[in-house]
Amino acid sequence: APQSRSIMAELTAALVTIATAASAAVDGDAVRRHEGAWTSAQLCSSPVWFHNKLYLVSSRIDNVSHFCVFDGATGATVTCPPSSNGHFFFSAVVDHSAVDHDLSHSSDQPSARSSNPTEALWVFGSAWDRAQHREGEPGWGTGPCADAIEGKGPGCHVGVWGTTDPLLQEWTFTTAVTLPKPFTVANVGVSMLPPGNRGASSPGLPGHQGYMALEAHDTVSIAVNVNADRSLFQGWELLPANYTAAPRNPKVPSRGYAGGFELACPSTRYNPLDRYYYVFGGGVDIQLRRSRTLGANSWSEPVLMATGCAKHPPGNSRYNWTDPACRPSSNMTRVAPGYFTEFWASSEGVKAEPFLSNLSAWDYGTSDADFCDQGGVGPTRFIYEQNWQGKPTHFDGKGVTFYQVELFDGNEFEFLSSFFPAVH
Repeated sequence: APQSRSIMAELTAALVTIATAASAAVDGDAVRRHEGAWTSAQLCSSPVWFHNKLYLVSSRIDNVSHFCVFDGATGATVTCPPSSNGHFFFSAVVDHSAVDHDLSHSSDQPSARSSNPTEALWVFGSAWDRAQHREGEPGWGTGPCADAIEGKGPGCHVGVWGTTDPLLQEWTFTTAVTLPKPFTVANVGVSMLPPGNRGASSPGLPGHQGYMALEAHDTVSIAVNVNADRSLFQGWELLPANYTAAPRNPKVPSRGYAGGFELACPSTRYNPLDRYYYVFGGGVDIQLRRSRTLGANSWSEPVLMATGCAKHPPGNSRYNWTDPACRPSSNMTRVAPGYFTEFWASSEGVKAEPFLSNLSAWDYGTSDADFCDQGGVGPTRFIYEQNWQGKPTHFDGKGVTFYQVELFDGNEFEFLSSFFPAVH
């Protein structure tokens, strides 16, 4: 009898393991729900959940390029820190662990300090002023990141802005990373590791509390933050090529690679559930890869997260003109209820909305993906731009830029793991 009970216990445990694996095997793509278009007015954006409220941090081109933070529900402008002027390609991440950063030397509010700092919002952007152009300058604009290409100036840098102010009015700014000339960088994505976690144990890889993927070059495509104080202002170190690079693509010498794929518009996360580093992004298709060590050739094969509705022929991509998600009856072709309500009621929103009904006519590309959960719990909001990047040469139609939003019931770590349902 004891032996029988032992066999039954083992069988029960095995069945539980199988059931758990079957449950986890639901592909992340299958359980995402389209909410619709969040906005069409923003570029290079990150959703963030900060002090129990949803915001959108977006890159802006006005008289100068900079970032602004918008109320996720109404679209109302919350803040546009002046210290971000002359930068672009912004991304953001929230550290929900307890912090106590000294903001007493903020460049925007010199005497500012948050009263109850329990979360920190971090924003990163490169020194490109996309509102200014000089003849002969690269198409992205002017500034240190343009000068660096010609070996001029102090070098292309990535700025970092941080705040613990629940009202988002008090910010500190400094330079996080400066690339060696003539390298330049456009987009960057940053992720933090859980408190006390120092990352993969790999020869030559320093312990770190965060990592950054740079849309730069195969030899300078990832940096790590070696500090342990939960502050991302200082402590960034570029990793050598043997930890980040894949074979160089001579046709695209200024773009970043890791494991053989281009890090266009990258976003990042470290997932403590499976102990993988994730990078996802793309300028036409959104692809997701992961690595245990950040090492060269350690990255997984890509998983397609999103692509344009105008892709042909059918079956080549997740979305195409025959896909139900792209048809006029889909949520993908509507304004997402409860998002940027003031924008959609404005003349700009009214003008943009009709383009949602004919996505198959112009939506050739997706880019600038990012996501966030609600402080460690679901749902997770996954967003990405719809645009006409990647359009064929004969295309002469019109389109706009939308940010689509999709929901996943679990937190962001469960969301990432769901794309790789096999044994972690």
